[in-house]
Amino acid sequence: MNKQAGETWDYVIVGAGAAGCVLANRLSASGRHRVLLLEAGGGDRRLWIRVPAGFSRTLADPSLGWRYLNQPAAGCCAPLTGSVLDPADAGVEKFRRLGARPDAVAFAPSEYELYVALPDGSVLALDRYSRSLDDVARMRLPGRARALRVDPLGRMLLARPAAGDSTWLVDLATRDVIGAVPGAWRGDLPAVAPDGTILTAEGADVVAYADSLTVEGRVAGGAHDRWLTAAWDPRRPALQLAAAESSATATPAAGGQEIYVQVSTTSNQAWAESAARDLRAAGMEASVLPPAAGEDFYRVVLGPFPTREAAEATGQKLGRPFYIFTRQGQDHPQ
Repeated sequence: MNKQAGETWDYVIVGAGAAGCVLANRLSASGRHRVLLLEAGGGDRRLWIRVPAGFSRTLADPSLGWRYLNQPAAGCCAPLTGSVLDPADAGVEKFRRLGARPDAVAFAPSEYELYVALPDGSVLALDRYSRSLDDVARMRLPGRARALRVDPLGRMLLARPAAGDSTWLVDLATRDVIGAVPGAWRGDLPAVAPDGTILTAEGADVVAYADSLTVEGRVAGGAHDRWLTAAWDPRRPALQLAAAESSATATPAAGGQEIYVQVSTTSNQAWAESAARDLRAAGMEASVLPPAAGEDFYRVVLGPFPTREAAEATGQKLGRPFYIFTRQGQDHPQ
């Protein structure tokens, strides 16, 4: 804030939330009063602040908000609830009674599911788009978690125990805890790489675990660096599409039918296009199919493939849940 010597204000409002902004507007509307509106934090030059559908990316970011939770007043409110406000329908809040203050929250990359860690050691997977935030699943952890992190490709949920330096790993396809790995919890690590490798900071080193949780590599002194996983390997393509590998007896698609490997669905077009770009950067033939009649979501897909066998062979190489999607031939998406 630039302040001139001797500058004075009639009103000083601390907090530029909904109430603070409305109050500042009302007080300054006549032009007779000087109003100073103060807000903590830095600038707003971030993509997910400016994109309307990006609110879920900023919801749990400690650099963008205080992450305070409200407490019900005695005798007037129901047990603690969770609520989601969707910018696409900002007039409707969706409430879910939790019964306890959540320890941590995280969104799935597709933004369809909201993961909520509760004090009893469970993690609820809630359907963000249902009016009452219905349960999709309840996952049991070995104990209470104080932080959650989701694999960017939606394969695994990482949970930080309330005590100790380790990480619990939850397979989101089966909803089961598959094990734990040691290591400090930092802003960049632990992380799941695009090929499924799990990276952790253990002492001064960074250790790589295979999906079988066996150590497959170690970078001595690597914990002093900042780590960013990327879907790129100069030694080989990240994924060889299986069209050339399909057998001569594979069943061809019916006349005019297109066959895809569906990687994700979302109502967030910006997220879908970003996911497709990341997959293309990894060497995959990815695209976004727009909503069909009666649908309200975008499909992130690989393909099309000449046969169902070729599509299934590619899907099995992804190391994550997938779905074979077919439709009648149309112009190939961009």
